[in-house]
Amino acid sequence: MGALYSGGMCCLCLSIWAVIQLTLMGFFYSIEASTLVDDVEAEKYNDISDYLSITKANFQKISGVCYYTAYIYVVMILVSWYMISRGKSNDRKAAEKAYAEESLCGTLDDPK
Repeated sequence: MGALYSGGMCCLCLSIWAVIQLTLMGFFYSIEASTLVDDVEAEKYNDISDYLSITKANFQKISGVCYYTAYIYVVMILVSWYMISRGKSNDRKAAEKAYAEESLCGTLDDPK
């Protein structure tokens, strides 16, 4: 297999995993999962209501970033799919060319 095919296949697998992971992370940030509060808690605040509002805004902000990044990886899946199909096409053309050259050489060497 060619470099386009194997590189495209590697990027496809990584992109699929990234979309799954980032979508799940975005979902858990959007529902404000308590296990993720260490990542988003407000560092500077005046009182408890200020802390809660800043932390809630941080949850939503990071959720949006996760979803946006997942969309970028969807584009990468499409690019990888294109590279895989292009690599297969190049491999097929190279095989057909090798077969044609082999057939041509075989008829020239034939003493008939």
